[in-house]
Amino acid sequence: MKNSFLFLFLFVSSTIIAQHISGIKIINHHYFNNLPSASGVELYDSSFYLVADDLPWLIQMNYEGDVINKYPVSGITTIENGRTPKNIKADFESMAFVKINQKDFFLIFSSGSRRVKRDTVSLFSLESKTVVAKKNLRSWFETIKNKSGMAATDEINIEGSAVINGKIYLAHRGNISDNFITVSPLHDFLQFLTGKSNAAPPVDVIKFKLPLHNGVAAGLSGMCGVPGDSGLLVTASLEATGDVVNDGVVLGSYLGYIPFNTLQKGKIYLTPITDENNNMIAKKQEGVALIKVDKSGNYRVLTVCDNDDGTSDIWQFEFKLN
Repeated sequence: MKNSFLFLFLFVSSTIIAQHISGIKIINHHYFNNLPSASGVELYDSSFYLVADDLPWLIQMNYEGDVINKYPVSGITTIENGRTPKNIKADFESMAFVKINQKDFFLIFSSGSRRVKRDTVSLFSLESKTVVAKKNLRSWFETIKNKSGMAATDEINIEGSAVINGKIYLAHRGNISDNFITVSPLHDFLQFLTGKSNAAPPVDVIKFKLPLHNGVAAGLSGMCGVPGDSGLLVTASLEATGDVVNDGVVLGSYLGYIPFNTLQKGKIYLTPITDENNNMIAKKQEGVALIKVDKSGNYRVLTVCDNDDGTSDIWQFEFKLN
């Protein structure tokens, strides 16, 4: 698959909190008509890797838009019309880079939005290009639900993950419940994942109040760290849906920043992504990865969009983080 990137120069308004993220512009954008439901992204060794909630693979791509390889992650191999059927899919929604004993890995998370099929975290080795450990997280997800005060009938919906300074962070998208981020010791989580401990890792739950747009509440949808480990970059999307499984009308997305020094207070700074007419771009940004920070302090990130129709978008944004 060979494609060229479209270069756009759209400026993004910062009407919510301008003093933290400002001057955002879209550097380039690419639409993939045969890549369904891109939902998580990480950069590694001159490639970017993505997971999709409708596919069983970890996909490696170059910056020209070529698929270099597809590595199996889920044991489900059934593909219908280019996608894994919704009732059996693993629903990969996020991934995070982690270094263990000087070796490099990705943690790949299912959303948790359904029992058994969507409860798994996989540890993918970037050396062997294989999954080397898997763990069902249902019991831990139930603990998180209880700590967050979620109703027993509601399901968790993990959409973002990041590993920073010996801690692992997970972002729950609050379609029908509160948006929150969990914080756990990385060592305890890895011991649990690899079977070296039966004790589920301790977890803190921090809730966030996100804005409404046309009556629809924003939901956390992607997450990564920033240089200097000062905080988290996040995406938050607007989707008019009443549950954590079914899709809804997409109204747009935000780019945001959560400083660690006010994390426990639930502080989040969001900027809506709009076009040149100040209208919110109706795309669901679902994953974010930092490309670089230049000498002028301009941040460059890569994001992926799930279009819910068998297609995806990949974007590059540039902005100032003040």
